[in-house]
Formats: sequence, C-alpha cells, structure tokens
Amino acid sequence: MKYIIKLSILVFVVIFTSACSSKQYYEPKDVKTKEFDTKDINSTIQTFNSTGATLTNGKFIAIDGISKITLPKNYKFLNDINGTILASDLNQTLLIQTNQKQTTLHFEQNVIAASLHKDNLALIFRDNSIGLYDISSKSFILRKYRSASILNDIKIANPIFVDNLALYPSLDGNIVVVNIPKKLIVRNINIDPQSQINNIIFLQNINDTIVAATPNALMVLGDGVFSIKQFSINSICSIDGYIYIATLDGDIIKFDLMLEKLANKKFRFAKIWTLFGKKNIYALESQGFLIKLDTNLSKSTVYELDLDDELKTFSTNNRLYFDTNYIDFK
Repeated sequence: MKYIIKLSILVFVVIFTSACSSKQYYEPKDVKTKEFDTKDINSTIQTFNSTGATLTNGKFIAIDGISKITLPKNYKFLNDINGTILASDLNQTLLIQTNQKQTTLHFEQNVIAASLHKDNLALIFRDNSIGLYDISSKSFILRKYRSASILNDIKIANPIFVDNLALYPSLDGNIVVVNIPKKLIVRNINIDPQSQINNIIFLQNINDTIVAATPNALMVLGDGVFSIKQFSINSICSIDGYIYIATLDGDIIKFDLMLEKLANKKFRFAKIWTLFGKKNIYALESQGFLIKLDTNLSKSTVYELDLDDELKTFSTNNRLYFDTNYIDFK
C-alpha cells in the first residue's frame, strides 16, 4: 500500500512538473524602453465592472476619470449616467447620487448592475433577476426572476436604454429586451447558451447597432444585421464605430458593425488583460508588456511596464490605471 501511495505521488509530481514546464509565455523579440509619465491616484483599485472601478478611498473611476465624489463606506460604483452616480452595497441598498442630492433605495436582493433614464431604473440583481423600477412611484413596473448563474466574469455589464426599450445583460448569456410603455418583455436574445461562464461583459449602442459580448461570444444587432460569432474573449473595446477584441490565444481583431473582420494581429501566447485607446490601440499583456498598435493593426510597438501581475488594472479611453498610478496615452 505504501508503494502504491508513493507511486501515485511520483506520477502526480511528474505530471504537474511537465504541465508547468510546458506552459508558454509571450516573448516579444523587440521591446522598446520608454519612460512613461505616471500620475498618482492616491488610492488603489478595490473592485471594478465593465463601466468603472471603485477605489479603496471611496472614490471611483468612470469614463471621465477619477471622481470628485466620495461614495459612502462599503458602497461600490455601478454606473455614471450624465453625472448621476449609481452605487450599491452588500445590504441590498442602491445609492443614487448627484452633486446636490443622495437617495437610497432598499431591495430584497443586492443590485449588481443598474442604469437610469428619467424616472426609470433598470436593475439586475445578484440572483440574476431583473427589475424596472419607477423612482417617482417607488414601485416596480416590471419584475422578473430568472435562473440563477453561479459562475460569472467580474466585468459585469450594465443595462442600457434605447428609445422606449430597456436592454438587460443577464448573467446567463441573454439580453432581455423590455418595452417600457407596455411593461412587457418583448424579446430574449440568447448569445451564449453553452458556456458555464457566460454573463454579458459588454453592452453598448454604437451608431444604432447593439453590440454585446460574453467571454465566449460576440454579437451585433442592428438594422438588417444580426450576427453572433464565437471567440474566447479576454477584453473588448469600441473606438470610432469599430469593435476590437483580444482573444485568449493572443489575437487582436478589428470588426465593423456588420461583424466583418477587418484586421487581425497575432501575439503568440499573449494574455491581454485590457484593450483601450483612441487614436491608437493599446493592449496590456499579463507579464507587464504594453503593446501599441495603429487602428488598422498593421504596425505594433512593444514596451515594458513594471507591473505586478497580481494588481487590479482598469482602462478607459486613453488612460490606464494600475496599483496607485495611472498613465495617459496619446
């Protein structure tokens, strides 16, 4: 019996060592040296979603940069709608905050994603249920329960409003479309039915085309176009009406809003944490390499950043946040 146990341990060690030794990393041939102008954020990133990040000092990062507003203790940033801030805590409370006023609403479940249009609040709860809540009447216009989703990517997307519709990015790979005047679910678009981790990590209305993604699929829905393609997506961004994704196997791909592939650049074994940019595309690789590309993905330059691979990072437009710092890129 002892011999069997020892043999089993030996086999495990051999397999484990072989697996570790066979793990391959991105090794760029030409790495440029550059001193980047880092600025202090006076805090660190605590949590983030697809829209922004909460700092340990109670401030948050949104599309316009670091907030002047400090959230109450234990609240996490969810969304910024034209200066109205939505945040939630773990006690089923939603905070609606402007520069002049704070309002709190209490629900029976924790809110994990939210958006606001006039008096209508579109809410997604931890149990994957959704709600359309009227602030003026303090009541639900619509409340629907869905199958729970246990495994989720942390980059949870917020609902969006399009005309008289509210679009909910569910935790189980669906976009639930609600007609607000009729108080009805009018469509359920299943983007990613097969995968275990399939919550929507990206949902935007780009030039009247709905673009959505899970970690495993990319979808566009617009006038005369509906397309879903399967990819293992690490990161996604939209710039000037185009879609850029970084895949698990090191591809950076550019699409138009018909989901036609326009360009592709391969970085063998690269694990891209985040894509961002405006005039140029930047990709942060897990070992601290920063890849700069033109928007057609035809030219690339690789720099090395001194980053800890355990750090939380967040990017928006031309800015990369990491550790206690950020860098603005042109």
